[in-house]
Amino acid sequence: MRNNIRTCLAAAAVVAALAGCATARVSDVTRASANATRPVEILVDVTTGTFSDAAQASVAQTVRADLQADLVKELTAARVYAEPLGEGTQVAGAAVLRVTITEADPGNAVKRFVIGLGAGRAELQAAAELWLPSVTGGSPLVTFKTSSDSGRGLGLLVPGGAALATGEAVHLAIGGGLDLAQNAHGGFDRPLKRTARTIVDQLKNYYGSEGWYWPTADQGQHS
Repeated sequence: MRNNIRTCLAAAAVVAALAGCATARVSDVTRASANATRPVEILVDVTTGTFSDAAQASVAQTVRADLQADLVKELTAARVYAEPLGEGTQVAGAAVLRVTITEADPGNAVKRFVIGLGAGRAELQAAAELWLPSVTGGSPLVTFKTSSDSGRGLGLLVPGGAALATGEAVHLAIGGGLDLAQNAHGGFDRPLKRTARTIVDQLKNYYGSEGWYWPTADQGQHS
């Protein structure tokens, strides 16, 4: 029993070490020249799209606030003034970052934990737009889509079907800790962070194309 538990913990450590395998992709980027001065602040508004799947709709609502908080955190870490867009929030000269969650597939927590290698991965897709209300024309400055997932970390089973743990050990691992992975936070932690960083990177690129100041790495931008 003790050896089985050690084996489970060792496998879990390998999975954690591969956390960086989570992916983030960008598509459908469009840009328009602002012909304006740099926004004084970015107001962040995250909403959810229309889902035909009730489970995805529920998950999207659950992670919406997390993504908004991660975006504000990433922007703040980059020394860019940012705050959530609340009802009645008005800041002269501020830009509005509107992000819509278009897919929130929780995947399968058991497959992620036991099989790994991308099996049962959670997937998060979003559409982002940056608006500058002071600029007329009714069009966003930049739009793009992001897609990220929970990665391809190793599970308790290795390729070829060899087991890193017995059925009893797997049962203990699942009973002791898998409930955390089954909720939205467990499955979407990496996709949320990777999505937020990707969106902020795209904003940085747009700022550069407009000649707007963006704080440099030594002034607090994330690595």
